[in-house]
Parts: sequence; C-alpha cells; structure tokens
Amino acid sequence: MSKLKHWKAVELESCVKFIGGSQPPRSTFVFSPQPGYVRMLQIRDYKSDAYATYIPESLNKRWCNADDIMIG
Repeated sequence: MSKLKHWKAVELESCVKFIGGSQPPRSTFVFSPQPGYVRMLQIRDYKSDAYATYIPESLNKRWCNADDIMIG
C-alpha cells in the first residue's frame, strides 16, 4: 500500500480520449479481401478471424493504430 501514496487520482477522461464508432450498412459488407475495401474491426474479431468483414474504404470513418486500446 505504501507505493500507492505516490499516485494521484485524476478523471479518466483527462488522460485518455474516448471515440465512439459506427458502421456502414450491412449491405456494403463483403467477407473476403478485395481491392478498395478495408477490414472493419468488430468486438468478435478479438476472439477469432472466422467472420472477417470488409467495407468500402470510402465508407470508413475511423482508423486504429497499433498502440490504440480498443474497448467494447
């Protein structure tokens, strides 16, 4: 417990940025890689690649980076 006395309590939103997501209509989904399409990440994708979904790159609204933390 003595190490905790050096910690400062702060509001979580003061040190992270929360960004909500959305997805295009299901009618735009394809299920194999194709030119002009990008992988759309969904919560289920963290468990398996069995249901990989791709959307037209033009409809993509968000990109994630390797160091981003995704919360579902």
